[in-house]
Amino acid sequence: MRPGLEDALLRDVARLVAKYTAEQLASLARALTDPLLQQQTVGAIEALMPIAKDRRVARTKGPGNPGITVELNALRSVDPDKAELLLSLHSRLKDRKVLAGARALREFAGLCGIKGRLPEKREQAISWLMHHLTGMPLAEIRDALGRPISDHRDFGEEYERWADLILGRRPAQ
Repeated sequence: MRPGLEDALLRDVARLVAKYTAEQLASLARALTDPLLQQQTVGAIEALMPIAKDRRVARTKGPGNPGITVELNALRSVDPDKAELLLSLHSRLKDRKVLAGARALREFAGLCGIKGRLPEKREQAISWLMHHLTGMPLAEIRDALGRPISDHRDFGEEYERWADLILGRRPAQ
C-alpha cells in the first residue's frame, strides 16, 4: 500500500473509531477474527472496488475541473435533457454569463437546497453546485432557474439594520 493512501485510510478508520461506541467496535473486531466473516468482509470489499475506482475517475481534477464535466457527460446516457441543461448552465456559470456575483451564486444554491456556505473560490462553488444539481429532478432545476435572483445589494437597508443592531433598537417589521 502507498504511504499517502495508507495515511488517508488510517484517518478514515480513526473517524470511524470516533463515530462508533466501544461495544460496536468490539463486535466488529470479533467479526473480523472469525474466518467466515473475514472472507465475507474481504469479498464485500472486493465487490466494491470497481465502484470505488469509478468514483475516483469521476472526481479527477485538472484545468477547468473536468471532474464535474465527466459526471455531466456520464449523465447524458441516463438523462440527456438534464445533462444538456446542466452542461449549458455549467459553461455559462464558468464564463460568468449567469449568476456572475458571489451573492447571486449563493442565493441560487440556497434555492436549490444547499445548506451552509459554499467554498470561497468560484470554481469550487460551481463544482459543488453542479454536483448537487445532478442529484435533483429536472423539474426542480428548471423551477429554481426560473426564480428571480438579485445580485445587487441595498446598502441603505443594510445600513439601517446595522444601525439598529449597534444602537440596540428593534428593527421595524
